[in-house]
Amino acid sequence: MSKAQLWLVIAAALVAGLAGGTMAGGLAAAQGSRHRVVIANEFRLVGPDGDTRATLEVTPQGGVALTMKWINGRPGVLISANHLGESRVFVADERGVPRAGLAVTTQRLAGLVVNDDRGKLRAALMERGGTAQLSITRPGQPRRFALDLMVSQRGHPNLVFKYPLGHNRLFLALGKEHMPVMWLFDGTGRRIWAAPAASR
Repeated sequence: MSKAQLWLVIAAALVAGLAGGTMAGGLAAAQGSRHRVVIANEFRLVGPDGDTRATLEVTPQGGVALTMKWINGRPGVLISANHLGESRVFVADERGVPRAGLAVTTQRLAGLVVNDDRGKLRAALMERGGTAQLSITRPGQPRRFALDLMVSQRGHPNLVFKYPLGHNRLFLALGKEHMPVMWLFDGTGRRIWAAPAASR
């Protein structure tokens, strides 16, 4: 959803709250002023049948959340900023299955996740402290990563291919002075070969 579409939904929620008087919190308007100030704990956007399609609210813990639903009532979009200083965006398909998410944590970790059509994790992109990492899982095995691609804070890239059980099988990198490095591992994750040999 674009920024323009997001603000359109928020504006529609404000108008709906004013017209219908359905706001959960208190309402205050500056009289005699060209601009009106609206104060509330929650706004609701309802469809023609009266079902709630979107809400903008302050959570009991002090965070802020914008929730939008599909016409079938299933969750579609959730945007939140909680009281801990973490922000999240989750997007689901028309079945309510979460397909993608974006988050920034209090540990300054930024992450993007992509799920398959069953809601299982397939890929994750993370950045923290100058190090970026992309991890891709095996189909149907959200806890088994098949590939890791990382670029360190110093700019050294490395690529790791993993065994179905999670062990490393092949490691490729550019080490000191941009020297290419390759490691091979057996089925238990034990390193059995390295090039150059000094990298053992």
